[in-house]
Amino acid sequence: MRQGSYDLWGFDTAYTGGNWDIRAEYLKADLKNFGEADDDHGEPEALSWKAWYAQAAYRLSDISDSPFIQRLEPVVRYGEFKVAGDHELEEETNEKRFNVGLNYWFSPSVVVKGGLEFRNYIAEEREDDTRLQFQLSYGF
Repeated sequence: MRQGSYDLWGFDTAYTGGNWDIRAEYLKADLKNFGEADDDHGEPEALSWKAWYAQAAYRLSDISDSPFIQRLEPVVRYGEFKVAGDHELEEETNEKRFNVGLNYWFSPSVVVKGGLEFRNYIAEEREDDTRLQFQLSYGF
């Protein structure tokens, strides 16, 4: 049985002030002895990946007297995911994402989210795609 080791670190940050909600996160992992063996030494190559995103949302509670509009929150988000150390995995997974969405807050702990996600794959042979997404969240 082969044993491996990994290092994982990251950070996240959030700012909420007034109507703004700004967030970001970064993760990096280094994995040793998990990849495929290289041809020269029979030892697996090191594999690493990193992912990050930044997001900004603005609650429309101060721009209208309409209760419906006051509960809306436009959101934009950008992020990347990259793998290094395994050529096949790099080709399949490396991507950039851009999201634009609209949240509707039923209460401070219940939100419905809708948005479009545009995925741009770094591999030329992989076709970019666009996804329509919906989510219902409840916080406690």
